Amino acid sequence: MRHRAKDTKWKRTPENPSSQLVIIFIIFDWNVLTYLREPDKLSGSPLHFWVLALQEILFSWIDSKRTCFPFSTAHFADIYHGSSDLYDAKLQHLSQITDDWCLFEYPNPESELFLDRCVDIQAYFKICAEHMHSGSTESSEFLKNVQDNVAATLDGQAEEIPSEEWRTLILRLTTALRSQNMDNDTEILRINKAMRNAGPVGEDVQLDFPALSSSATSLDPVAFRASVDEAILNSSFPYRNSTEAIEGLLPYDLSTLPPFMRSLLEANVIVDLVGLSNEKLRKETAARSLHTDLQHLRYGLRTKFFITADEALLQRAKAISVWLDLPVIVFSIQEFVTLTVQVAKKQRPDGA
Repeated sequence: MRHRAKDTKWKRTPENPSSQLVIIFIIFDWNVLTYLREPDKLSGSPLHFWVLALQEILFSWIDSKRTCFPFSTAHFADIYHGSSDLYDAKLQHLSQITDDWCLFEYPNPESELFLDRCVDIQAYFKICAEHMHSGSTESSEFLKNVQDNVAATLDGQAEEIPSEEWRTLILRLTTALRSQNMDNDTEILRINKAMRNAGPVGEDVQLDFPALSSSATSLDPVAFRASVDEAILNSSFPYRNSTEAIEGLLPYDLSTLPPFMRSLLEANVIVDLVGLSNEKLRKETAARSLHTDLQHLRYGLRTKFFITADEALLQRAKAISVWLDLPVIVFSIQEFVTLTVQVAKKQRPDGA
């Protein structure tokens, strides 16, 4: 992790950033920050206790000179997609928790992370919000062309499928793909989930998806990759291994992307393919939330600790970190609090 050179918009910390102290970087997912802001809304749930314990650790235990909780533009995306009436309050809370430290990517081919302090978080958010608005329009138009082509192909195949259940799913899918509503991605994800659980395509014809249990993420990276390849080979998909699956399932060329982002997107495809993602998809904004989650992983998986209160994101982050053999440790709030207390006890002379 490196500090950016001084310029007109950003400044270094008042402390000496080049000191020999080891700085620990911890990234909180947006839902963790939301719970820290309004813990009483969790009253009555088991998570309430753990959020209060996390508050105590953050504000009373942790050495602020050796620990940093930076934000990124992924946090801005979460704020941007919420109510505009709450922008100021959420930015103020973000500023308080992070002490205005922000993670950036260098504008070089590797897009390495660096840390700097934001002088005006409101102004920076405004710039990013304008970019997110214009960028989403361009991305949606590109994906619409891909979706139209897929829909045209599926149209010609639907009537040849014996199963009424599968014909219905495919017709739902073509309708969703052709929809002019760019927020219809959630419906596409729901259909994909339904297909994984659907019955036979025809008489004695079952479409078997690659599948791994969540326990696979406890394997070492080599064993995990071997398990993924085996699951793909034994499925009904026309791929012999993960490399062929990635090439066949990603709809666009990733070669122009920075190395880590390219690897992250490829790993994300694998996680979805083998069923290690388990999003509920209840809200209409679920697809957009998944996109923002990916942005959180873009930064969080390159730090020491990434903490989330979202069970589905926790599972996805752990799977991707194992697939890419990353040194990051992914925690739930409960896991992080438990480990912190255990470490603190060991450091006390009496062990109490």
